[in-house]
Amino acid sequence: MRKLEAERASVIIDRRMRRCAAACRHSRPFSSSAPAPVVDDVAHCLSLVREYEYGHLLHNSLLPKPLRPAHAVLRAFNVETARVGQLAGDELKGRMRMQWWREGVERGADREQPLEHHPVQRPLGLLLRENSSVVGWLQRVIAAREGALSGQPQQDVAGMEDYADRTAGSLLYALLNVAGIGVGDELSEHDEVAYVAAASVGKALGLSMLLQSAPEHAANRTCCLPLGPLRARGASLESFYGRKSDGNIRAVFEEVAAAAEAHLARARELRPSLSADARGLLLSAALAEEYLGRLRAAEWDGFAESVHAPRAPLGLQAQLGWRAMRGSY
Repeated sequence: MRKLEAERASVIIDRRMRRCAAACRHSRPFSSSAPAPVVDDVAHCLSLVREYEYGHLLHNSLLPKPLRPAHAVLRAFNVETARVGQLAGDELKGRMRMQWWREGVERGADREQPLEHHPVQRPLGLLLRENSSVVGWLQRVIAAREGALSGQPQQDVAGMEDYADRTAGSLLYALLNVAGIGVGDELSEHDEVAYVAAASVGKALGLSMLLQSAPEHAANRTCCLPLGPLRARGASLESFYGRKSDGNIRAVFEEVAAAAEAHLARARELRPSLSADARGLLLSAALAEEYLGRLRAAEWDGFAESVHAPRAPLGLQAQLGWRAMRGSY
């Protein structure tokens, strides 16, 4: 039954991916000025999102059609920069790659420079030339990712929240900008509320993504949990590396999850003050809630198989669709 459901979901998503890539021909900045290969580039971006951020691919399919290519490119940028440390193998090579991305963003935004022949950089350059306000947000992501290359854990939950804001939060701010929210010299009251809500969603999403990466971190002998709370409870890094889900480590998972849940609650308090368009852009909040629910059900065992088992595609799709239909997140 699960296999049939996955096959049905795969067919649906494949169809939507083709539609999103084809939408480049009718969406700014992927329109008349875009070279033909950019359509293929966006398809490549979607394939990256499908492989590494499946929930965000489902979110993409629920966005207004003109925004879907830009969202796909932003998420692919996130995938690429998040994987730099893993693929580089050492900190120096990672910093060199991050510098390549930093310079690529600068060149991409410069209309006098040729577009980079890279399936993420090229469409990203087109996006930046139409949305210059996004440049700062992407540079903020790069700086945060570069700072994490040392592999040193955050000292406390506040440090994790700051990292979540500079990564997941910055990408949400960029998406708001692309959608025309918060662009200009002065922010409207509604725009300000949208940014406050995006900050809370970004922190919740970023914290949940950090917790979700625990098995990968443990395998690489790095730690995604805050060092201060671990030491305060007498938990060692070796216990984390060994994926020992004792009470002390579970307590730290619970503490970070509680912070994420508090940010979700804050974001949802602001929902009545947001436009329907802004609420749709923040639908990824449901992805954080879904993970945190599984973690709670596993009694805060961040290494439990039930927490990391593949999610039922149609179930997650239905959950996001239901929230989108209700104008919720």
